[in-house]
Amino acid sequence: MRICETGRGMSQFELYYVYRSYVEHEDNLINNRVSWFIQLHSFLIATYGIVVTATASSFMPESLVSKFSGNVFFIQIFLCLMLVVFTAIGVISSRFAQKSIKAAETAINNLSENWEKLRKNRPEFDKLPRLTGGGSKTAGQDGMHFHIKMPGTMLW
Repeated sequence: MRICETGRGMSQFELYYVYRSYVEHEDNLINNRVSWFIQLHSFLIATYGIVVTATASSFMPESLVSKFSGNVFFIQIFLCLMLVVFTAIGVISSRFAQKSIKAAETAINNLSENWEKLRKNRPEFDKLPRLTGGGSKTAGQDGMHFHIKMPGTMLW
């Protein structure tokens, strides 16, 4: 066992700070990943809407349509292919976001479990708070639903 897992050679406050810092690091990773995910999907949804409008309406100016009248079919095919590409990017990024956010959540859960074992085995640690959840056993898990479920929802 590593020193951080046993707590030997460290005060209870130093060890709590090490664990808590690691949880904050993982939480920041989740925050960054969710922010990037939302920004990417906002761009994809806006671009998707523009492309759908361009293919379904007279979005293109008349001068452009008359200039490329023989190529309008190919332009529409190209725009439809763009929709497929945007959809693929959205699905793939959703899957990657889901996996990376789940990895950070697993790290936080492992840290919390290790901390709880330390609190049970060392009576002086019992006065220190839990790492997550503000004292509630379920608040940490309940707070993770959004960032875990959101990428999966975007897959459908």
